[in-house]
This record gives sequence, structure tokens and C-alpha cells, in this order.
Amino acid sequence: MSQHFIDAGSHDSVLQGLYAIEDKLMETGMLTTLTGDNEADVSIRYEVTAPPDDSTEGCYLVVRITAEGDATKIDGDLAEQMRDYISEKLDDLLTSLDEKVSNELYSSWGELILVNDHKVY
Repeated sequence: MSQHFIDAGSHDSVLQGLYAIEDKLMETGMLTTLTGDNEADVSIRYEVTAPPDDSTEGCYLVVRITAEGDATKIDGDLAEQMRDYISEKLDDLLTSLDEKVSNELYSSWGELILVNDHKVY
């Protein structure tokens, strides 16, 4: 199952959609608002991984942010707002994909937002 998930998440149209979401997070200032760093970087990918606070591996959409500053001080409400924004954009993306690909990605266990490898959502 996890290999099908990885294959679906590596589909060209999925990657292009994820790149577009990354760009929007930077363009709208949402990334800077969350981190306080106007040079923060973001990567969004589907991965089979274990969350930092759990040893159980699963299929997740992982938002990896690299930023200056203390990730433990990230506002949880802002992280949730970012997750909501990403989820909305993902719904638009997934409905435009081949049903087999979108069904595989809809089976994810959820989203992880990591700032400097610290889970903020």
C-alpha cells in the first residue's frame, strides 16, 4: 500500500500542484507570518514517515519548513490556519487528478507540519 501512495504522490501533476501551493504560501506571506522569517523555505510532499512524536510509520502529507528561530514558539493557531489553507488547495488539486491517483492520496493518515524538524501541527 505505501508504495502505491508514494507512486501517486510522485505523479508529475501532483508534484506540480504541490509546487504551486508552496509558491502561494510564500507569495501570500503565510510562511513568513508562521515563522517570522521572510527567508523561510517550504517543501510539501507525500511521504511514508513516522511523526516526531510517534514511532508508527504512516502515509502523510508532510510540510517541511526551514526557518531561522525557535520552532517551539510557533503559534499553533497559525499552523492550523496554514494546514486549512493547504487542505483547501489540495482538495482542488486532488479533484482534478485521475481517480486512481487521488483515491490513493486521499488515503493519507493526515498532514504533518514540521518547522526545523519540530512538529507544529
